[in-house]
Amino acid sequence: MVRQSRAAPAKIPKRGLGFGGAVRRFRELHGIGQDGLAQKAGMSQGYLSLIESGAFTGVTEDTVARSARVFGVEPWMLLAQAAGLKLEEVERFTEDERIWLDTYRALNAEQREVLLQLATVMRRPPPRKRLG
Repeated sequence: MVRQSRAAPAKIPKRGLGFGGAVRRFRELHGIGQDGLAQKAGMSQGYLSLIESGAFTGVTEDTVARSARVFGVEPWMLLAQAAGLKLEEVERFTEDERIWLDTYRALNAEQREVLLQLATVMRRPPPRKRLG
C-alpha cells in the first residue's frame, strides 16, 4: 500500500513570491546581476543564489535591510512583495509612529504596562463642562 503525503506541495497555492523571489524580481527590475547585488549588499554570490532559489530560508533582518538598501526601498517593501501583498495594502507608519514603536519595543514589560495605562487615560474624552 502506498501512502500519500498529507499535502502535496504542488496543490498548496502560493500567494507571494517568497523572499528569494522578491529579491530576484527587484534585482531584475533594477538591471543588477547576482554578482553586483551580492557585492553591494556585502554578501557572497553563492549565498544570494541560495536565497533566490529558495534553498536557504533563514534570512536575517540584516540581510533584508542590506538588500533593500541596494534597491533604494524600505525593507517592508521587499517583505510585502515576498508575501504577495500590494504596496497599497500595507499600512505604513509615519516617522513619528516608527519612533514610538521602536521606543515601545525597547521598554521592559513593566514599563510597557505603565505606558499603556497612561495612553488609555489620555485617550478618554475630557469631561464635559456643566452649564449653570
